[in-house]
Amino acid sequence: MRSLAPVAAFLLVAMCGVAQPKPPDWTASEKPIYDQLRTLRKVPDDQRGEVTRKLALEIRALTSPGQLRLASALASLATEGDFGKQTLQEVATTLASAIERNPPLPDKSGSPAAPYQELAEYVRYEH
Repeated sequence: MRSLAPVAAFLLVAMCGVAQPKPPDWTASEKPIYDQLRTLRKVPDDQRGEVTRKLALEIRALTSPGQLRLASALASLATEGDFGKQTLQEVATTLASAIERNPPLPDKSGSPAAPYQELAEYVRYEH
């Protein structure tokens, strides 16, 4: 007969909310950008390139700690479709600028942090 201890431990952790990460606290200048990022997939394709470029410029203008998180999130969304080379260049420039201002630490295994990997993928796959 199998032990139910692992199942019980999992349920206890889930019920206590231990596995739930706290969402970031956005500043007043970051929150509107974050809200737009959350709905970017709903923007019609004929407008999405321009909206993405606008968001890249808004993120680049930030000087707050959340700039890197927002730039990384935008970089992930910007490759979902073909919205033009200019759009991808603005997003990549924004991500590079955010990395330069707020250099992320390597992950626990010593690998480069996710924003560096995202930028490297832009270079490799999007040229």
